Amino acid sequence: MKQLSLYGLHETLDQLEESTQKHIYHNSLKNGVKKVLICIENYSKINNNMACKVKADTIAAKTELSRSSVMRAIKTLTDLEIIQKTNETKLNGIKGSNMYRILPFTY
Repeated sequence: MKQLSLYGLHETLDQLEESTQKHIYHNSLKNGVKKVLICIENYSKINNNMACKVKADTIAAKTELSRSSVMRAIKTLTDLEIIQKTNETKLNGIKGSNMYRILPFTY
């Protein structure tokens, strides 16, 4: 498995944080969507990876939102081109965790 840092779109944690804050401010995100984005940002910061693989159930537990609310928030973030979601499949063909990358803010 390749290191997640190879998939990151930001060079530094500061750039990742700045993009996240600008996305929140300029898109007037609802509270639940904002929580999901911040959760993805936090997981992306682990080991300076700038990307993360995390299940919707894990995001739901961390944000105290329902799984369906998390899924709607992820769809919103993807539709607004704030995050990029890549579906991952394990070697045995079973669906694995999705990979999420916060896209750089462009205005």
